[in-house]
Amino acid sequence: MTKDLRFKKGFTPLESVGSQVGHGKKIFKKRNGPNVSDSFLTGFTLAEILVVLAILSALASFGYLVTIDFYKSYAFNCERNAVVAILQKARSQSLANINESAHGVHFFPDGYIIFQGDVYSSEASTNQIFPAAAGIANSGITDVIFAQLSGDAIPDGNLILNDGKRTAAISVNAAGQINW
Repeated sequence: MTKDLRFKKGFTPLESVGSQVGHGKKIFKKRNGPNVSDSFLTGFTLAEILVVLAILSALASFGYLVTIDFYKSYAFNCERNAVVAILQKARSQSLANINESAHGVHFFPDGYIIFQGDVYSSEASTNQIFPAAAGIANSGITDVIFAQLSGDAIPDGNLILNDGKRTAAISVNAAGQINW
């Protein structure tokens, strides 16, 4: 029985030529084309598979690069926000007159330390240490001290965060205002 395949979508119109020939195989004829056995009618060619793999590889590579850049940007912004929060915490401790002392922040390559007093001392038991994120360097001012009760900053200046691709400046003015 021959079916008319012209109206089936997604298929190459083939028509059956005869019933069964040889070892149980039917011979099909592509319209206006040579005879083709049914073993060659299914599957994809090697070229089609390679083209699809190339497209998928290109999309995966692009997605990987975008994801890595997004992650690094997010990590950098988190580090900037953490430094601002540390500065705000030290200033608020000075304004609240915690332990009746000035408070400050010491910046070093591996992290940040909130300290009490007018001068940073690495041996003080009241130091609060916050580690810095890997790959982000800081430069600029090394110590900011917020005056007791007024919150004025000594010295005023900028702290620069840099990860090689992005740079952020956090400035502290003489009145203790923190801008980023």
